[in-house]
Amino acid sequence: TNLNVLFIQPYKEAQRNFSICFSGTDISKLKKTKHFIAGTLLSIPIINTIALLILKALHSFFYQSSSPFDIPFLHPHRAQLYLESPDVHSKQLKKLAKNYINNIFNEYRTKNDPTFQGISTDLEIKTPQYDLHLDRNLASTLGVDALDFETPLYLGYTGNRVSRIQTPIDQYDVVLELNRDLQKSATSLDYIYVRSKTTDKLIPLNAVATWKEGVGAASINHFAQFPAVTITFNLAPGIALSDALTKLRELATTSSSAKVSGDVKGAAQTFEEAINSFSWLIIVTIFAIYIVLGILYESYIHPLTILSTLPPAILGGLLTLYITGKPLSLYAFLGIILLIGIVKKNGIMIVDFALNNIRIKGESAEQSIIEACLVRFRPIMMTTVAAIMGALPIALGIGAGAESRQPLGYVIIGGMLVSQMITLFLTPVIYLYLENLRERFIKK
Repeated sequence: TNLNVLFIQPYKEAQRNFSICFSGTDISKLKKTKHFIAGTLLSIPIINTIALLILKALHSFFYQSSSPFDIPFLHPHRAQLYLESPDVHSKQLKKLAKNYINNIFNEYRTKNDPTFQGISTDLEIKTPQYDLHLDRNLASTLGVDALDFETPLYLGYTGNRVSRIQTPIDQYDVVLELNRDLQKSATSLDYIYVRSKTTDKLIPLNAVATWKEGVGAASINHFAQFPAVTITFNLAPGIALSDALTKLRELATTSSSAKVSGDVKGAAQTFEEAINSFSWLIIVTIFAIYIVLGILYESYIHPLTILSTLPPAILGGLLTLYITGKPLSLYAFLGIILLIGIVKKNGIMIVDFALNNIRIKGESAEQSIIEACLVRFRPIMMTTVAAIMGALPIALGIGAGAESRQPLGYVIIGGMLVSQMITLFLTPVIYLYLENLRERFIKK
């Protein structure tokens, strides 16, 4: 059980201060049960939508409080769009954010194209405020400026420690501020005076400034040191993140502004970074495999024979995704990387056996590759079936949240099947061609 201890200090001046201590307990079983139940329930579309609506309604409470209670299953992996502006009071920033949410995204919903779901933003224009407009020319004539009024306004309405009184048993802060009753009304602005630098007279604030009541943002968030508005959203079932990002870019170009720029973060940023780095990752991986195989066989040519098994496998994996309608997600990229490592073993088993026959038995290239295909057929089939059976549970999508991992299984299974059908026919042909090419270079 949790031990809740409440400490109240005996001093009269500190009766409102308290702290709560929680003892460490093992609640791993409770967390596992909670995650399983939550994941299973949230996999149902209706329950997931209701949960997101509840989360949106309670967003302000959970966002602003520092509650010790954790609700991890109510924190979905959401894509984010940041809109930023160098102007902290940029009306265009607020207008563009509202335009994205109220007009454009809702338009997609009404056109039977529900790409985005659970749209929300951290821009909450609901805090009451007074906007002060200072007549700078008049203020300069009277010998005051905006900075002169900024200090009393800051001290009067926010409070600031101006001194500290120390006693033998404690210390007390002296805070300078307006009376709390005066802070609740705008009439208190009529009592703010600043001494003129030229005439040494007291100049009232209402003589050089006007104000009106309005609403403002509850908080001003920043991204890369600029004021920013964050728009978060989920994708509808069956919508690929790449398609959603394409639409998002179109919205950004049609509703952009010179003073406002946008960028994606969260899952969308991770996806884009993976797309940009994937081609280089494939090139580096294939180059590393070529170097290792070249050292192993002491040849510049036959590593190409083994690497020839990769294009059919990758093509098969992508074709499987296209047929099944699954998105090219991060899991699909991971499946392609795994497929490269799994498929090349077919070429290694054939080429290694053929080269050993040439070196040990003195057979011709044609005889050695035919015997290699016959002898290595059973091991190749066994390893292929084992790999397919291992990826089958992932492709079937068993368990909560398994739908996102299905592309991984589809890529592996499809790539293995296509590679298996082509490798036993294509690899011997490429081997003979490259071996004859090598012999020609040796003779020259």
